[in-house]
Amino acid sequence: MSVYYKNSAEYKDVLKVTIVSIIVNILLATGKILGGLKAGSYALIADGIHSISDLMSDFMLFFGVRLWMKPKDNCHPYGHKRVEDIITIFIGLLLGYAGYEIVYFSVIKVQSAESSLICIEALIIAFFAIIIKEILFRYTLKIGNKIQSHAVIANAWHHRSDVFSSIPVFISLFIATFYKSFEFMDKIGAVIVGAIILKVSIEMIYSAMQRLSDKGVSQDMVKKISDITLSVEDVKDVHAIRTRFLGNNIALDMHILVDKDMSVYKGHEKSKQVKIKIMKEIPKISDIIIHIEPC
Repeated sequence: MSVYYKNSAEYKDVLKVTIVSIIVNILLATGKILGGLKAGSYALIADGIHSISDLMSDFMLFFGVRLWMKPKDNCHPYGHKRVEDIITIFIGLLLGYAGYEIVYFSVIKVQSAESSLICIEALIIAFFAIIIKEILFRYTLKIGNKIQSHAVIANAWHHRSDVFSSIPVFISLFIATFYKSFEFMDKIGAVIVGAIILKVSIEMIYSAMQRLSDKGVSQDMVKKISDITLSVEDVKDVHAIRTRFLGNNIALDMHILVDKDMSVYKGHEKSKQVKIKIMKEIPKISDIIIHIEPC
């Protein structure tokens, strides 16, 4: 099987950001769990377990990129890009579980450990976990937007969920150490944070399922395709524009009308001009099928 894709910039970017993420999450999960055990902080231990869920999504991305970056073959004439949306859904499910986990552990389980959350070391671990994961979130999101990868962007938001989970842990540690009469604020913060993460998860899964169900591009994009096509000389009209998503790419097919006396050769050359111009102006369109009709 051809492995040319392994030399592509996109493949290398995904691999690089995922390896960095794996290393960071291993260190954070280990630090949180060991710090939680030392401090007797159930909240910090739960946060460490949440970091392990981040690690699971990293491994899904690490192995998944090898699938969706594979070239077209006889069994997959449109390529394997939809694997990316499938992985995005799994990451979204992990993210949704993380949101539930934050609400559950922070609101219910943390209460049983509040009396023992007096440890400056645990407070420091929670603080630096927030800073490190926020940096990782921004780095991963930057790469995801650069290569227009839904799965990488989804994984970035999973990192942000770890930031959100560490915030109520830090607050609960701080309050339990210095302001014990205001411990109820931890519950309120946890519910808000969990709700935000669940919302992001639902939006992520819904968006990926829309792409998998062959939802087309927006009407503004359809109009742009039409305008580009009509700007090509000798193209009289265009209709039956249909699109669908293939991962972060778009497949397009449409009918264009040319002069009825135009030769087959010239008609074919005209369709090539249209393809080149569309793919130049809209790089996300990776596959175009054009049917020539007489005007």
